[in-house]
Amino acid sequence: MNAFHNLQYKLNGLNSILLEPPELIETMSILETALMEYQNDNFDFRKYRKLILDAGSEIMKIKEGD
Repeated sequence: MNAFHNLQYKLNGLNSILLEPPELIETMSILETALMEYQNDNFDFRKYRKLILDAGSEIMKIKEGD
C-alpha cells in the first residue's frame, strides 16, 4: 500500500510540473481505483491487473514538449 501512496505522491508533483495533462490526472484516478480493488475483500486480480495496465497506457499517451 505504501508503494501506491509513494507513486501517487510523485505523480502529483509531476502533474504540477507538466501543467496537469489530462492523461496524468486519469492515470492517478485509475491507480486510486486499483488501490481500492487491492484492498477489497473480494480482490479480483484480473481487474487489478487491467487497471495497472490501463494506467501505464495513459502514461504512454503523454506527449513531450506540449
